[in-house]
Amino acid sequence: MASFLPSSEKKMAVIVSKKTGNAVVRNYEKRIVRIFLREYWELLPDGLFILIRIPKRTGDFLEKKKDVWHLIKRTKESLLK
Repeated sequence: MASFLPSSEKKMAVIVSKKTGNAVVRNYEKRIVRIFLREYWELLPDGLFILIRIPKRTGDFLEKKKDVWHLIKRTKESLLK
């Protein structure tokens, strides 16, 4: 789940539920999502605050990358309308 809010500069935040696992697992999930967002960071418009919430443990590494790419693509499409 993601929210896109107006902001003075481009920012991101990742929230992981405790249902995901212990602190090590939660930090791993956040780290992976941040890595993927940084990879596509230049594709996002300025003045956007991205808030991503991970309610439970998701799939493997490549599945997460695909989900983040889909999120970026959907964001760009909705902002262009």
